[in-house]
Amino acid sequence: MKRGLVLEGGGAKGAYQLGCLIAFEECQIRFDVIAGTSVGALNGALASSHALGKGAEYWKNLSLRHVVAPRWWFLPIAPLLMLYVVSYHYNKRGHPPPLTSGNLVLMLLYVGSLVVVGIIESGFGPAFYYASMMFFLFFVPWLAYSFLRYVQFSIFRPSPLEAFLSETNGMGTNLKIPLYVTLTHRQLGFDPDLPRLFYWKREDTAVWGAVEDEYEFPKYFRIDKCSIYEQKTLLLGSAALPLGIFPPIHMDSIRYDDGGLADNLPLYPLISYEQCDELVVIALRPTSTDSLKNHWQK
Repeated sequence: MKRGLVLEGGGAKGAYQLGCLIAFEECQIRFDVIAGTSVGALNGALASSHALGKGAEYWKNLSLRHVVAPRWWFLPIAPLLMLYVVSYHYNKRGHPPPLTSGNLVLMLLYVGSLVVVGIIESGFGPAFYYASMMFFLFFVPWLAYSFLRYVQFSIFRPSPLEAFLSETNGMGTNLKIPLYVTLTHRQLGFDPDLPRLFYWKREDTAVWGAVEDEYEFPKYFRIDKCSIYEQKTLLLGSAALPLGIFPPIHMDSIRYDDGGLADNLPLYPLISYEQCDELVVIALRPTSTDSLKNHWQK
C-alpha cells in the first residue's frame, strides 16, 4: 500500500505541522511520497531529508529576521504599494483584469457612460468629482498593479530563509522521500462560468467579444530529482507571498508565485501522479471531509 502525506500551506501555523511530523517520526509512521505548499513545502523538505530536529530548532528560535531581510528603500514608494493592495481586492479573482485592448475598451465605455449619466442627472461639477473617483478606483490601482507586477518589486528579501535552506540537509541528494512542491503561474483565459462581454461599435458594426482575465494555475514540481539550486529556488517560490511581500521566481522564463494562490492543499499530484492508496493530510485551516472531497473534485 502506497501512503502519501499532504502538507497544507498556512504561514506560522507550520510550527504545528512540524510538531505533527515529529510525532509521526517518533511513532515510526512512514510515508512513500510527500506533497506540500508554501510552508508545507518547506516542512516537507525537512521531513524528506530526516532533518526535523534542525527544523524544530529553527521554529523555536523563529523571528522575522530569521526569515526575511527588509528592503528599507521601499518606503518612498509605500503609497504605490498601498494602491497595489487596493488593486488586489479589485474583483473576486483578487486582481484587476489584464490590460488588453478589449478590457480597456470595456472599462472606458463603462466609466464614460456613468460620467455621461452623472452630467445629465447632476451637472458638470458633480460629474467631475465622480469621474475623479472612478479614475482612482479603476485606473490608478490598475496602473499600480501593473507597475509592481512587472518591476518584480518586493518589500522583503528571503535571504535568511535561503541561507537556512542551504545549511539544512534538506537539500540535494539528502532528500530521501519523493517531494512535490506547489507553485502558481498565471495565464490569460476565458472562464465559461463567468461570461463577460464588451460592446464596441466600429465602422457601423457591433462587435461583441469575450473579456480576457488572468487565472492562477497550480504547477507541481518533484524536487528530489532536481539540482540543489533548483530545489532551493522552487522551495522559495512555493512560499513567495504575493502583494509584493516576497519576490517571485522564474523558471524557463515563466513567473511563479506562492503555491497557495492556486492549490493550498496539494492532493492532486499524490492522486494523479503517484496513485497513492492512502493519504494523510495535515491541514492548517479548519475544514471537513466534505470540503476535502470538494477540493479534490475542483
